[in-house]
Amino acid sequence: QLVAKGSGFSGKHSDDFLMANNAQWVGFSMEIGPEGGMYILDWHDADICGSDVLNSETGRIFRGMPKNSLAENWKGRFDDLNKFSDADLAALQTSKSEWHARRARVILQSRAANGKISADAVEKLNTLYQSKDNADNRLRAMWALQVTGNLPKTTLTKALADADAHVRAWAIQFLCEDAQPTEGVTSHFAQMASNDPSPVVRLYLASAMQRLDIQSKWNIAKGLLAHAEDAQDHNLPKMIW
Repeated sequence: QLVAKGSGFSGKHSDDFLMANNAQWVGFSMEIGPEGGMYILDWHDADICGSDVLNSETGRIFRGMPKNSLAENWKGRFDDLNKFSDADLAALQTSKSEWHARRARVILQSRAANGKISADAVEKLNTLYQSKDNADNRLRAMWALQVTGNLPKTTLTKALADADAHVRAWAIQFLCEDAQPTEGVTSHFAQMASNDPSPVVRLYLASAMQRLDIQSKWNIAKGLLAHAEDAQDHNLPKMIW
C-alpha cells in the first residue's frame, strides 16, 4: 500500500491477495489490462542473481482477477481503440480505466507525430485541463496535450502558479524536457525553490537542475537547501546533493 510521504511515497505491507506456488517465483512487473485484470510477470528462475540467464524459457505470466470485478463495462470497452476518432480518444482521458486512458494517449501521440489531431479533440483536452473537478483527469489531459504538441510554453509557464502541486511539478518537467528554459522561467524556478510549499514540487526542481546553466543551478539549490523540513526526506537531500 503506497502512502504519501514527503516528496514521494512510503510502501506499507497490506493484505496478501495472491501467494506464489513455489520458491522460484520472481515477480517483477505488474500491468493493468483493458478488462481491469492485473497481469504479473514471473521471471521464474532459481539462478536470477547470477551473471547468466540459465533458464530463459521458464518465465510465466499470471492474470489476477477478483471473483466479482468492480470494473464497469461500457459500449466499446473491448473495441479497437485505433479505430476511435481523435475526439473519442480525448474523451477517454476521463475513463475510470487507466488502461484505456493511457492507450488513448499513445494513439493520439502517434497521430500527432504523423500529422495532427483534430481541433475538437484539442478543445476537449484543453477544457479538461482547465477544469478543477478532478486532479487526476487534469493531469491526463495535460500529458495528452504535451505529447501531441498542444501545450505551448506560455501555458506551461502559467501552470507554475497552478493551485495543484502536481500540475506545477509537471510544468517544471515539461519546460526542461526539450530545451534550456528562458531566463524568466529559471528565475521563477528559483522563487519556487524558496517559496513553494510542496515537497513534490521541490523534488521536480531538484531533478531539473541538471538541465540548467550553472547560475540557475545555484539559485535553485540555495532555495531548496533553505528548507530544513526536507532534511529527513527520503529523496530531496540526495537529489540536491
